[in-house]
Amino acid sequence: MSVVRPGRSPERVVMFVDAVLAIAITLLAIELPRPPEDSKVPFGTFLAEHGGSFFAFVLAFLMLWWIWRTHHGTFDQVKDVSPLVMTLHIPLLLAAVWMPYPTEVFGAGEAGSLATALFAGTEGVMMLSLGLISEAVVRQGLYKEDADVPRLRVETVVNIAIGLYWVATAVLAFNLPDHSEFPVAYLWFGTPLIAYAAARIARRAQKGVTTPADA
Repeated sequence: MSVVRPGRSPERVVMFVDAVLAIAITLLAIELPRPPEDSKVPFGTFLAEHGGSFFAFVLAFLMLWWIWRTHHGTFDQVKDVSPLVMTLHIPLLLAAVWMPYPTEVFGAGEAGSLATALFAGTEGVMMLSLGLISEAVVRQGLYKEDADVPRLRVETVVNIAIGLYWVATAVLAFNLPDHSEFPVAYLWFGTPLIAYAAARIARRAQKGVTTPADA
């Protein structure tokens, strides 16, 4: 039976991650534009004029929600936390608390390609970190005896694939001329297809793979 080191219990890690993600999601809403008190513009018109901000908010919210849900799914099956797993939480949480800023800048549509790259890159870092955390859990045998290891492996591949996809769109946006008409944001709607393809590949690769517990 492994001894849980002080400050590294899975429950404490989950609680801290929950708090950080909750604050990040709240800040997303706080940064949304609001009509001036003396504005005579119809509210529907105001929403249309700031559609980019609300699009960025919804997208960032969904990604943070996915990270929260997946992180819980992983840590419900974790019995111990290694130094590597703790370290991999640093870029995840750093990107999460940073997320409201690129969301606001990208949504405002004033910084062009750089803002798009910043938004996509931040999302990519979070997804890559999430995938690497579950990868470390599996490779180091930190899961419980009744853990669904095949599912953890699939989620690892899916999250890393999504992360690499978003990083690729960030690189593409960064190399485009400022205010380019190429719709990089439309590529993000391909994320579910990337997740589906990655999941199928991961499931096919399950044959012949052993866990540290089985070795």
